[in-house]
Parts: sequence; C-alpha cells; structure tokens
Amino acid sequence: MEPGINVEAGDYGPLLVSVTWLLVSISGVFLCLRIYCKFKRKRHLWWDDYVLIWAWLCLLIDCCCLTYTVSLGFGKHFLAINPGSLPSMGLMGMVAGAFSIFAAMYSKTSFAITLLRISERKTRTLLWFVIISVHIALGGSALIPWIQCKPVEKNWNFMAPGKCWNPKIFSNYAIAAAAYSGAMDILLASIPWKMMWNLQMKEKIGVATAMSMGVFAGASAIVKSVYIPEVANEDFSYSGVSLILWGQVESAICIIAVSIPVLRVLLIEFYDLQRVTNSTSGQRGLQTFPTETTSGIGRPPSFVFPKEGETPSASTSQMEMLNWRTGSSETLP
Repeated sequence: MEPGINVEAGDYGPLLVSVTWLLVSISGVFLCLRIYCKFKRKRHLWWDDYVLIWAWLCLLIDCCCLTYTVSLGFGKHFLAINPGSLPSMGLMGMVAGAFSIFAAMYSKTSFAITLLRISERKTRTLLWFVIISVHIALGGSALIPWIQCKPVEKNWNFMAPGKCWNPKIFSNYAIAAAAYSGAMDILLASIPWKMMWNLQMKEKIGVATAMSMGVFAGASAIVKSVYIPEVANEDFSYSGVSLILWGQVESAICIIAVSIPVLRVLLIEFYDLQRVTNSTSGQRGLQTFPTETTSGIGRPPSFVFPKEGETPSASTSQMEMLNWRTGSSETLP
C-alpha cells in the first residue's frame, strides 16, 4: 500500500453491489424475454438455452458472493478491514471469481452452440475449436487460484503457513486467457457475417448485426485484462474493484448479446401489429387483430433441419436465418 493513504477514506463496496445487481437484473430480463419468445412460438428450449440459463445462474451466484464480501469489507482499503474477516472474505472472493469466469465461459459457449445449428461442416469444426479452447483457457483461470498455494487454505488466508507460486504466474496467465477470450468473442461475432454474406436476404444486415453483439463482450474482456495485474496489489480489496466490475460487465453483455437475436421476434410482431392497426384504423367493431400465427404475416416457408452429418446448403442456411428473424415455430425441433 502506498504511504500517506487515508485508509478510512474511500469505500467502493456500495458502488460494486449496486452495479453488479443492476447487471444481473438487466441480463436476467433479456434472458427471460428470450425464453418468453421461445415459448410464445411454441418452440421448446434447446441446449443453447439451457447453457445460457446456467451462465446467468453463475452470474447470480457471483453477485451474491460479492455482496457478502462487501459486507465483510471488500471495497475498502486493506488496513481498514477487520483482520478477522479477511479469511472469509478471501474465500468468498475466490468463489465469486470462479463463478464470474464460468458465467463468461458458458455464455460464449451458448452462442457457439447456436451457431453450430446453422453452420456448415468447416465452420462447425472452427466452432468446436472455439468451445474447447475457451473452456481450457478460462477453466485454467478459474482453477489456478485454488491450486497455487499449499496448503489449500493459504489461497484465501494469507496468514496461514505455507508456500505459493509467484503471483506473476497467475497474473500473466489470466491476462493471456482474458485477451484470448475477447478475441474469441470477436471471432464468434464475425461468423454470422461470413455465413450470410452471399445469401439473398432482404434483411441480412440486420440479422447479422443482431447476432454480432458479442463484439462488445470481447471489448469488455480486453479492457478487463488491463486490470488483472491488480490481483498482486497488497491493497486489492480497494484497487481490484475495477477488475471485478469489468468481469461482471463482460458476463452480462455476453448474456444480453446471445439473447438479442431471438428478441427480434418482438420487434417484428410490433411492426406487424402497427401495420395491421394502420390498415384497419378506419374500420369499426374490430375486436381482434390478425397475428402472424393466424394470418401468416411475415411467416417464411417451413424449414427442416438436415440430418446429423449432413452439410446445410446455402438455401438451408438462408431459411434458418430467416427464421431467426421471424421466430417461426415450424423451424426448430
């Protein structure tokens, strides 16, 4: 800790709690709307939905753990914290960090699984590489804090006897993993553009843009990597708040970005409802408005997924992208 710092001044704890719960709430709303759109179109949940739900639950657990650590003093200068609270704060902080990484990892995995359904064989190979490599990279970031000291207790209780690795080992690895994670976000965001570039679709730019919001999660991961060296700071309980916040931002943006493509169904419905309302504004006694389900407005032809092992044709991918736009219940198993 730098000399001359007033340890009684400064407490980022309330800010950390407020921002993290706000991020959990906003991402939760997007996730619920995604599930609502699926059920509204009578489409059952698939693996990408379940993985995304688990990612949000990891973010929720992370937020709960952070709230508890703040109650113990996290967010304040190290010397202002009750020494008796440090072991518990350290342990819960490690749990929070692990679940923050899991939230980011599984939200990326969810989007990759979604892309697996509508991609060709070569792209599927790339997507599987992304899924496996991200699990290895981020899994290591979640694991190292638990194994870098012997005995294990010393990982969260610095006063316990024992030995630990050089702090730079974890710091350097975590920086590389975060940067790689951000690069994979950007790669996943670019894949929809590659898939749709040669397709004859009126709204292919809008659909590809909606499926490319993960680029912002990638930017957050890269920004987070800048703050990772703070883990070696003796006053991490105060100086490490920025790192924690950017970790939360990355996970929340991932969940929101993965949910946005499905939410376009709501925009299409609103547009169609407005169009029908305007066309019937002069009529009296109108009790109900025709919907896509009853009138066929905006409904594309049905689409059948190729059998396992078959490569989707260009027209197949085009129809699936169209169904991303409309949310047709006929297209997904």
